[in-house]
Amino acid sequence: MSLSRPLYIQVHASDNVAIIVNEGGLPAGTQFPCGLELIEAVPQGHKVALCDIAAGEPILPEHLVRLAATGHARVLVHRRPRVLYACTGSELVDTPDEEKPGLKVSGNRYLLNGLIRMAGGIPEYRGTVADSVQDLALVLGRTEALEAELIITTGGMGPGKYDLVEQAFTRAGGVVLYRSLQLRPGKATLFGLLGQSLFFGLPGPPAAISALFPQLIEPALLRCRGVKTIKAARIKATLQEPVAFKEKGVLRLKGGVLEKGLSVRPAGKSETAGCQIFFPAHRLNFKRGDVVEVQPLSAHAGYFPPY
Repeated sequence: MSLSRPLYIQVHASDNVAIIVNEGGLPAGTQFPCGLELIEAVPQGHKVALCDIAAGEPILPEHLVRLAATGHARVLVHRRPRVLYACTGSELVDTPDEEKPGLKVSGNRYLLNGLIRMAGGIPEYRGTVADSVQDLALVLGRTEALEAELIITTGGMGPGKYDLVEQAFTRAGGVVLYRSLQLRPGKATLFGLLGQSLFFGLPGPPAAISALFPQLIEPALLRCRGVKTIKAARIKATLQEPVAFKEKGVLRLKGGVLEKGLSVRPAGKSETAGCQIFFPAHRLNFKRGDVVEVQPLSAHAGYFPPY
C-alpha cells in the first residue's frame, strides 16, 4: 500500500533523526510539511537528519551522533590549519633545563601552543631565534617551504635597528600588507604573505600576544577552517573602577574580569582575564560606571582541547 504523502517517525520527540515510512522510500527533492527537504533518495525504513549541519559549522560531538544515525560514515571537512611559529630573542631558551644567568624560558612558546590549539589549529614550534636578521630570514625561508596556513613570529618588532622582523621577512621573500595598527597593545604588528602562507609578526610581551590573538589570529584560523561568518560576541558592561590613558588616537585593549550584573574591571597582574575590554581611541579618561564594550574569551570557536 502506498502512502499519499511523505511521512516519517521519530522514536523520541527529542531525536534529531527520523525513520522514513513511505512504501518504496522517497526521492531526492521531496519536501515535508515541516519544511524538511531530502537532498538524496532515502529508502523505506532508513533514517534522515531533521536539521542540517551547515557548511562552515564546526562539527561537535552531537553532530557525530546525527551523522552516524543517518548513515554518513564519511563527510568532507576542512583540515585543521597548520600554524608554524618561532620566538625571537637572543636571551630566550626553549626549556627550564637550559636556563642560566642572562637567559630565560620563552613563555610565548607555551602560550601560543595553547592558544592555537584552542582556536582549532595545529601548532608546530620552530624554536627560538637569535636577534639576527640573517638567522630569522633563514628560518622564515625554511618555514615557507613547509606550506603552512599561518606563520607567526614573536618579538623583534622594536623601532629602528631593533626592527628585525620586517627586514628578515622581506629578505625571505615576504610581502608586507601592513606594518602597524592604531592599537595598544599591538601598535608594532606586521602582517603579510610569505608564499601561500599568512604571516603575523607579533610583539614580544605575552600580555600583548594574549590581547592580539582573539582579534587577529583566531579569525584567520576560523576562515582557514571554512567558517564563513565570523562575528565576535561582544556585550556592554559597566566599569567598576576608573581607567586613564596618556595618549589619544589609539584603541586600547585590556584584559578584564566580568563580575555579576555585567560589570567589569581590569584584570590584575596575577589574574586570568576572562574578557577583553575595548577603550575607544577618542577618550583618555573612563570613570567608574561608564559603559564599555567587552568581548568574553571563554567561548573559543575551536572546540579542541588546549593540550
